[in-house]
Amino acid sequence: MRDQMTPRERYKAIAEGRPIDRIPHGFGLGEGAAKLIGIKVSEYCLEPKKQIEACVAAYRKYGLDSVGSFAGMTDIFGAKSVFPDYGTPYIGNTVQLTWDDLNRPYLEHPKTEPALRGFWDVLDGLNEAVGDEVRVNVSLEGPFSEAGRIIGVESLLKNIIRDPEYAHAVLSKVVETQIKLVDALEGYDLSFGIFDPVASGTLINRSSYLEFAQPYEKKLFDAMTRVAGSKPMLHICGNTSKILKDMAATGAGVLSIDNVMDLTFVKQEVGDIIPITGNVKPAETMLLGTPQDVENDLRECLRKAWDSPAGYTPSFGCGLPIETPAENLDALFDALRKYGKYPLNPELF
Repeated sequence: MRDQMTPRERYKAIAEGRPIDRIPHGFGLGEGAAKLIGIKVSEYCLEPKKQIEACVAAYRKYGLDSVGSFAGMTDIFGAKSVFPDYGTPYIGNTVQLTWDDLNRPYLEHPKTEPALRGFWDVLDGLNEAVGDEVRVNVSLEGPFSEAGRIIGVESLLKNIIRDPEYAHAVLSKVVETQIKLVDALEGYDLSFGIFDPVASGTLINRSSYLEFAQPYEKKLFDAMTRVAGSKPMLHICGNTSKILKDMAATGAGVLSIDNVMDLTFVKQEVGDIIPITGNVKPAETMLLGTPQDVENDLRECLRKAWDSPAGYTPSFGCGLPIETPAENLDALFDALRKYGKYPLNPELF
């Protein structure tokens, strides 16, 4: 089954209240797209031309509703990212920022910053290759999580208790730097997605989220909304049951929900005030399940949330494992077009 509309045509029709072919979705392969063109994950991450080729291949094969470029601040602050040949990238060395470090500027020239050269190449390359069909999405870590990547998650969590002044200084510097990048994207036709996993209710309580995460998310989201003309998506991993309404109050336009959360509960809590997305299980179903498990998982998500008042779009509950079997990806996108065909028929769920 093939789509009858491009993503740009689909979202334009939604905005104008016209019929569409199928339900939009937020599924993406991330570094897993490297397998489609037979390259290493390290090549995908470090060689912009190969990343562009892999992203375009994923878009063409599966009909993704967005293609994306990730911009991290880690290396700008002196921490070091590691890109394994066949594994998920991670932070190899964090850095303890001194007060002198926090009093100096970073990212004064976003478009010529060496650590972001690949980001700009991928962004421009994707726009040139498929930008007339699909909007490019720029993803950043949320300020709280980016601070954890730079100084270490353990250090950040200790400092919000032992030295909150220092923690706030780090967070202020991080979001200040991120906003410089966002401002440099003025004029691009794009959307934003924010991933703030360390702000999870699994790691910090609600009062810590309200003091150390939400205010900085708001600052970043205000800048993104001004530049993109649309509100960003916010994803926080793990159990977010106690902060759902706080997440909705950040200025986000969509809440992405981890698969540990019950969509019925989420719909009851915030479904009337903000669109929701997410919840398909990336590990239990996509990586370890069968194609039938994949189909059943998608159907369950639709059954629970298709009638969410502000809207629901299916996507993964967290990042897709790189080694996800190809047959499970095929099953997912076949099921999406089968059960997500418009007008939706809830009896199929």
